[in-house]
Amino acid sequence: MLKKIRNTSLQVKITFIFVTMTLFILFILGVTFYTNSIETFKASKEKEMTTIAVETANKIERFLFERSADINVLSESKILTMAEVQDSTRRHFLENVMSAYKAYDSIFVIDLEGNVMLSTGNVPDIKEIQENFTGTKFYISDIFKQDNGESLIFFSRPLINEDGIHIGAVVEAMNFHSIEDIIDNVAIGETGYAQLEIVDSSVNVDQNEKMTEITDRGIKYISVNTPVQDFQSHKAQWRVKILQEEGEAYKVIDDFTKYLLLVLFVIFILFSFLSIIISKLITEPIRNLMDKMNQLMKNNKRYNMKNQTRDEIKNLTFSFDILLEQLNFMMQMVLEKTGEAAYMDEINENIKEIFESIPNGILTIDAKGEITSINRSAGQILKLNNENQSYISVYDTEVPGLGDFFKILKNSLMNDIKYSGEICYISDGQDGCTPIIFNTLRQTDPDGVLIGMTVIINHLEEKKRFQERIFRAKRLSELGELSAGVAHEIRNPLASIKGYAQIARMELDENHQSYKDLTIVLNEVERLDRIIERFMAFARPNQPVKTWVSMGDLIDETIKLIRNEFMEKQVKVRFIRCKNDKLLIDYEQMKQVLINILINGIQASSQGDEILVRTNRLEEKSFFIIEVIDQGDGIKEEMMDKIFTPFYTTREKGSGLGLSISTRIVENHKGVLEIDNTLSKGTRVLIKLPMKGEL
Repeated sequence: MLKKIRNTSLQVKITFIFVTMTLFILFILGVTFYTNSIETFKASKEKEMTTIAVETANKIERFLFERSADINVLSESKILTMAEVQDSTRRHFLENVMSAYKAYDSIFVIDLEGNVMLSTGNVPDIKEIQENFTGTKFYISDIFKQDNGESLIFFSRPLINEDGIHIGAVVEAMNFHSIEDIIDNVAIGETGYAQLEIVDSSVNVDQNEKMTEITDRGIKYISVNTPVQDFQSHKAQWRVKILQEEGEAYKVIDDFTKYLLLVLFVIFILFSFLSIIISKLITEPIRNLMDKMNQLMKNNKRYNMKNQTRDEIKNLTFSFDILLEQLNFMMQMVLEKTGEAAYMDEINENIKEIFESIPNGILTIDAKGEITSINRSAGQILKLNNENQSYISVYDTEVPGLGDFFKILKNSLMNDIKYSGEICYISDGQDGCTPIIFNTLRQTDPDGVLIGMTVIINHLEEKKRFQERIFRAKRLSELGELSAGVAHEIRNPLASIKGYAQIARMELDENHQSYKDLTIVLNEVERLDRIIERFMAFARPNQPVKTWVSMGDLIDETIKLIRNEFMEKQVKVRFIRCKNDKLLIDYEQMKQVLINILINGIQASSQGDEILVRTNRLEEKSFFIIEVIDQGDGIKEEMMDKIFTPFYTTREKGSGLGLSISTRIVENHKGVLEIDNTLSKGTRVLIKLPMKGEL
């Protein structure tokens, strides 16, 4: 077989190799993809069923916790412990509780001897477990089955009178129907269902069990178990079991297997045809070349042209021996020179790209005073376009707007003067003078001979803003730590006030004046708690969790979210959206920034005003801009230095944290938030976010 293949033509060999490689690659990829996919499907199914089991267990735990809270409220009620309260009043109180919660068959009060002193509903026979009710601790029973087949769970708590004496207990008899309803409402597919298992306490069910396969009445199921948190008085442990027929659960695996085989078969057929076409395209030029080589070799007696086979490659190799001997040395020399040139070109391209992307303006000047290079930022600062950047010299003091600047550079170059943080004014004859700040660095060779000079330039205002942002960030950080401590100390007593106010209000009628007063107290506590939450958000903002987000979609959603505020103030909003607006940001945090800024704009606007929201991409600066422009009265000049100060506000109900929190969020995104108060009317808020990396 191999000998026959060896003697066949090159086209057949190539086709055979391609088909064999295709089969091998498809087999490896198919097996790997199938194995990984099956594991993923099973893990997904296990996660789905475990989630359902955990949610069901949580519902049962929450239901039991609510019932234990009910018994706690009853035991602390003065109605059941004060001797002055009549039995009719107590019974009416128990009936109201029982009617409010449909889960109880009865609620009753027993004395220390276990005798029922007061009840509502049907009191079951409790002789077997009554000794558990007369203790001094909270008690919740296991499932207690009655003779009529009904299942109950008892909750009891001791009653302590005003003198601190244990006088008995209050007991709730809860029917099991509510828990059964939770179990029955679980559905997964058409065959899946849930079970609540009661197991002996010796069985460890502290953790979720992995998915297992079981057989029930000849039907295979997959199942997962998760424990229900037990109470200290429980002797048995509960766990929720979720089951689903294996055929239904893994149906997607069968469908996937069929689909994968079909896809692999189609790919194999396509690649087989492609192999035939490629082999023909490869061998045809070789055959043509071999014919031409044979013509060249006819008169060369050094080589024997009779020793040819049916293999085109062998014949072509034999023909090329002559050419290889003659070209070998020349090829080595060419490769050496070409490799060196290509390597230097690559280095130069990388250096040029880095030089152009630096945010600071950079000029390089040779020893003759001619500007040899100028990056993009320097051209923008000095207002030099591509046309007038060529053949400029620092000795040319007639360049419009740059005469004074070039005189300083000439003085530095000729007199060996180093400038650091020097300020100079440039002018273009239209916008007046613009201050810039620059540094110079002279370069010399080992003998001290001048080679040239490098100049680093920045806008003076840009540098001042940068220093102000650093100072503001430091001040916000220090103030944030202080705010976190204060908020923590306030929150603890607030929790106590809220708890005692809720308990006191529960014992009062809704029409009672004290009930209304306590409601006001609770509302104010909630307001204080919200303010504390903003303190905490300011003090310790979460690090952004970045995903690719369309800023246009985010702004649209934010406008819809606060449309009621726009309608209430009768303020219009207009959004001008740019194309290609996807950024790597934290969706929720940036939404909070937009809400804060838009709410500020609404509050500053009058009826009939319009707020303009506009996005734009500045490719040369590599950042994305969001502008929010209102038509309000603007910000007073004396207030501009205070608006970013935490807790500073001019509004009665403002917390003064909106701009501070927004600034920290934007800075955590490596961006900048600026306020422009130079408009004839209104204020412009500018958010700059990097499109790639940092600003």
